[in-house]
Amino acid sequence: MKRTRGFSLLEAMIALLLTSLVAAAVLSSVISTRDTTNEIGVEHDLVAAADHGLAVLENELRSTALDPAAGLAVTSSFSITFHVCTGFDTVKNLATYGPAITYQFVALPPQNDGIKNEYKLARSFAGGAYQDLIATGLTNPGFGMVNGALTVNFNVARNVFLTTTGKRQVRTRAISRTYKVAP
Repeated sequence: MKRTRGFSLLEAMIALLLTSLVAAAVLSSVISTRDTTNEIGVEHDLVAAADHGLAVLENELRSTALDPAAGLAVTSSFSITFHVCTGFDTVKNLATYGPAITYQFVALPPQNDGIKNEYKLARSFAGGAYQDLIATGLTNPGFGMVNGALTVNFNVARNVFLTTTGKRQVRTRAISRTYKVAP
């Protein structure tokens, strides 16, 4: 029997099956890569949000110059208060301090995003209105003071949609900073 040019039906079906398998594997890999990239982006956002809020706190803590006159106090596990150095009185040979600054973890109303017991970090200057430094997504926050060191702890949480599972998941990142605030 003489063979005609081209593929037989069986050969075409096998080629189509192999092409489909390769395409499915590539598509699965692309979706998995997108989810991984999304998670890395969320991880970056978590750390960036925390770093921005803590940078403001760190700057103001540095200006206290470790001086007891700055009045650093952990007023509760959710709040600290201190005075920022505003200058130096050359006559009295002492640092001068401005009005009190308060940092506080403020509880947020429950939302339907999977993050439970959510807080924000806010700052108040001279008893004025609070300004949000980290607006959402904080869990398990707290300030503590032990042996002249101020500790700030919290988790940053975000809700992430994963294409591979088709579900939303809460991703958290623990943040802890310790500042030596007493000589």
